[in-house]
Amino acid sequence: MEMKRLVTFILFIFSLQAMGFGGSAGVYDLSSEDRVLAAKIEHNQSDQFLDVQMVPSGSAVLTESGDLKNQGIQGILHAASGSMTRNDGVFKPSIEGITNSIKNSLILAREKGYSSVAIPFIGGGIFLGRLGITKEELAYHIAKASLHHSRNLKIVFVGYTEEDFSILEEARERALKEVSFKKKALDFILMSASAKKRSSVAHGSLVDYQVHNCELVINPANTEVAFGGGLSGVIARASGQSYQIDRDAQELIQEIANERSLSKKSVEKLKDLSL
Repeated sequence: MEMKRLVTFILFIFSLQAMGFGGSAGVYDLSSEDRVLAAKIEHNQSDQFLDVQMVPSGSAVLTESGDLKNQGIQGILHAASGSMTRNDGVFKPSIEGITNSIKNSLILAREKGYSSVAIPFIGGGIFLGRLGITKEELAYHIAKASLHHSRNLKIVFVGYTEEDFSILEEARERALKEVSFKKKALDFILMSASAKKRSSVAHGSLVDYQVHNCELVINPANTEVAFGGGLSGVIARASGQSYQIDRDAQELIQEIANERSLSKKSVEKLKDLSL
C-alpha cells in the first residue's frame, strides 16, 4: 500500500510539472512542414485566461509571417501583455506582462532555432495610458528584459519615430550598464559576444526587413492573440494573411486549453487514488 501511494505521488508531481506547476512555463508546438505555430505559456493564473480563449498575460505565440517572409522576416512573435476586450483584474496590461512576454518570446525564438529578433516599443501605443508610466520608464523595462534574456540572440530595438528611437537608445544604454557585468560573465561561458555587441537600435519600420535584418519580429499583442490597431495593425496588413494567422493562433489556444483540461482531470484522478 505504501509503495502504491509513493508511485501515485510521483505520478502526481509529474502531472503538476506537465501543467506548469512547480516549473517553468510550458512550450506547446503545432508546427509542421507547412507552418510555424508554437507558444511559450506563462502559467500564472492561466485558467482564467484559457477559459475565455486567451493566452495568459506574459505569454508568447510564434506564427507564420505571411507575405513578410518574402523580405526575410520568417515569423511573428506575438508578445501578449494585456487584454484588448477586458480591463479588470489579471486582464489589465502590466509591466510584468510586457517583460514576461519578451522573456517568453526570446525563449521561444531560441528553442525554435532562430538567431535574431526585432523588438518594437511594446506597450508604447494604446496600452501606455493603461500602464500609468512614462515612455522612458517603459522603454527601460523593455530593454532590460530583452538584454537579460537575449543569451546568444541578436536583438534590434526598432523605433518608428525619432522620439521612440531616441528613447529606446537611451533605455538600451541604461540597461546595459546594469546587466553588463553579469552578461559578460555569462557570455564568456557561452563563448558568445557581449550583450552590447549583440544588440542595437534601429530607426524605421518594423515590417521593413532592411531596417533590422532580423528573422523574427515581435508584435505587441493582446492576450486574445488577434491583430488589433496601431503597430499590430501595421504588421497585420503587411503580412497579407492576418485572417489565417489569427485563425492559427486561435487553434493553438484551443489546443492548449484542451490539454490543460485533460491534465487537470488526470491530476484529480491521481489525487483520488492517493487518498
